[in-house]
Amino acid sequence: SIYLIKFHSLPKPSHIKSNVNMNKMKLVNKLFTLCLIMLSANVMAQVSSGGTPLSWTNDLIPEMNTSEVLGLVDVDALKAEDEAESQYKDIPLRFAYGHEVNFNSSNSGSWFVLPNGDRVWRLQLKSKGALSMNVTFSNYYLPEGAKLFIYSADKEYKIGAFTAFNNKESGYLGTSPVPGDEVIIEYFEPYNAEFEAELMIETVAHAYRDIFKIAKDVKGDKDFGDSGDCNNNVVCPEAEEWEQQIRSVAMITLNNGTRICTGSLLNNVNEDETPYFLTANHCLGSNSSTWVFIFNYFSDICDPGGSGNDGSTLESIAGSTLLEQTNSNGGSASTDSDETDMALLLLDETVPESYNVFYNGWDWSGIIPANTVCIHHPSGDVKKITWDYDEPKITGYFDETTQGDLGGTTHWRVDEWDDGTTEGGSSGSPLFNDDKQVIGQLHGGVASCFNNINDYYGRLALSFQYIQEWLDPDSTGVTSINGFPDPVILGIDPGLQTIQGIDASYCNVTTISPSVNLKNYGSTELTAVDVDYYLDGNLEGTINWTGSLLNGESAEIFFGDISIAESGNHVFSAEIDYEGDENLENNQRDFDFFTTLGAVFLDLTILTDNWGSETSWAIFTTDGDEIASGAGYGPNFNPTLFEEQICVPDTCVEFVIYDSADDGICCDYGEGYYTLSYNGVELASGGEFNSEESSVVCPNLIDGIEDVSALNEVRVYPNPAQNTLFIDAKAISVSNLQISLRNLIGQDVIQENTLKGSEMINLNVADLPRGMYLLELRNDELSRTVKVLLE
Repeated sequence: SIYLIKFHSLPKPSHIKSNVNMNKMKLVNKLFTLCLIMLSANVMAQVSSGGTPLSWTNDLIPEMNTSEVLGLVDVDALKAEDEAESQYKDIPLRFAYGHEVNFNSSNSGSWFVLPNGDRVWRLQLKSKGALSMNVTFSNYYLPEGAKLFIYSADKEYKIGAFTAFNNKESGYLGTSPVPGDEVIIEYFEPYNAEFEAELMIETVAHAYRDIFKIAKDVKGDKDFGDSGDCNNNVVCPEAEEWEQQIRSVAMITLNNGTRICTGSLLNNVNEDETPYFLTANHCLGSNSSTWVFIFNYFSDICDPGGSGNDGSTLESIAGSTLLEQTNSNGGSASTDSDETDMALLLLDETVPESYNVFYNGWDWSGIIPANTVCIHHPSGDVKKITWDYDEPKITGYFDETTQGDLGGTTHWRVDEWDDGTTEGGSSGSPLFNDDKQVIGQLHGGVASCFNNINDYYGRLALSFQYIQEWLDPDSTGVTSINGFPDPVILGIDPGLQTIQGIDASYCNVTTISPSVNLKNYGSTELTAVDVDYYLDGNLEGTINWTGSLLNGESAEIFFGDISIAESGNHVFSAEIDYEGDENLENNQRDFDFFTTLGAVFLDLTILTDNWGSETSWAIFTTDGDEIASGAGYGPNFNPTLFEEQICVPDTCVEFVIYDSADDGICCDYGEGYYTLSYNGVELASGGEFNSEESSVVCPNLIDGIEDVSALNEVRVYPNPAQNTLFIDAKAISVSNLQISLRNLIGQDVIQENTLKGSEMINLNVADLPRGMYLLELRNDELSRTVKVLLE
């Protein structure tokens, strides 16, 4: 078997992990199952009606033969600007360049009239090198019966249909990204439409960072955001108590689809599901009517380091109205209540019931909580959760003193996150107190996985007075409320939480010791529950738990040591069957893991360029099973050396390095490089490439070499060699000497035979790829193998 090592843009560090069976959605609690809609080749986004563009099914409509070609984007200059902006997180994270245009259905594209009078207008847009594209309509007004779609040129991805339902008083409509550097806008208007549509495009966004990771593989789940490896996926068991608040948080594309922030829905005293949305004022550098709010973008798998798999970006809302804001320019000693960097918006569309969102409670009393939590989208990644187990400080913005504050009162300062961090893209995310109520929103700070201190949140205690008319319209004066809706509590509802005690992958380990928490989600006391457990579908045993669990209480169940006899993918499962159970969705938990027995370790060294977050790697078998992966090589702007060991089967592997920005790790943004070695022998190295390069290595072949034989008097030199390899057989008298130079997957790249045996042989190796080779000398009775390095 040949195993594949692939570097690609996974956002996490070097954790050995397995492919997780995506069909096992019961791994996730019922809440998340309701939210998640998996990506497919044909998808729709935002509040839209679905369907298919007419040109895809009607043969009368001709192929497109014209397009609008947009100007080239200077990515180097944009990245240099980003580097200057990124220091404090108080400028929204940019991922795209906005082409300012003036395209409409009269001056661009082409119309086609069908025999019955229906009309179709299509506009193809090209922006060379774009990873994805999205558009902003400055005038969007459709008649009833009309439909608008946006799709990739290869028809693998589409959004829409947008209809008259999406008409807004502002006339604006922002759209979510579509992968690729060629997209088509297609508008259908029925013959009996009451009026001609108004369609005016003012911005086409060219993504130069693949924030949503939809450009690499629309149908797959391997590529997504680039947040640091210390972040926590919101599906992990420690986040279960925050599942309602998690559903409130959304990622925002703003500034005509070129930048990213975070925010959350807020409840009001009337609990009427009015979609009030809290974010940061510094995110407002653009018309909020063009913003797109993406809910439920999260991974459904908990992996160490928080990588898991990508999530869906389909559940979104287009447009909002700014209700109130406070300033962002307060200083460290500010006490001005108008300097808390707050913005309250009203979403332009009702949030569909299928999104299953939550409206956060809030607390503006100013009471200092014992600990805080932040839920956010760092670097545009899937949703993460971050904890600080200490009290926050009351201070001004960017008061970094450690001995009290300077008299400022506008912000909460989180001195040091204990678990997780924030990054660019987290701006505007809510800060929760220990009662799960919002007390502020992220303004800025310097915290990161590498320096996790000093984040600042504008205090709701000061800014509430400006938004009270919406959140407390009857002026009740309450200082705090809980979120809405209240969770549904069934009568009998025992359930299992996520399985613990198992790693995603093991190296030369033959025993696992899993556990699971049995939790009472219902109102009826639990006193006895049987839990069956399985390995690879085979029943291993039953735990007969007895005790007392009231609503919300849990007990940990240990399954003891379980033996693993074979390498490969395995599934551990736990299941309960309880009479009268009113909810079967939480009765079974599965955990997929990979075991490598008889493994060896490869030594990987990476010196990053200035954009370490763009580099990542993974190992797969030829069957597609993931064995190992790594990413999150930050911080950016500071080249860093990483050294790690990778556990692989003792057989051939293919090593592929990816760079998500297609500029390698040398030499445009630093002098980065990588090397892969085994037992001190360098197997692969490089750094100067575009999106990828690969090498095949076979540590098992190197293990098998014994540089001793009756042919040891044959001289092989120089070693390392560059252009010519000399084989001096003058000292021996054997005949019929066969010579083979093989690469490390066993392929003969040069073969020579000499009947005499006693002569000098020259091998031309100038055109061979650099790296390790095996030179085999053999006749009918004797053999010798020599490791040869070409450099």
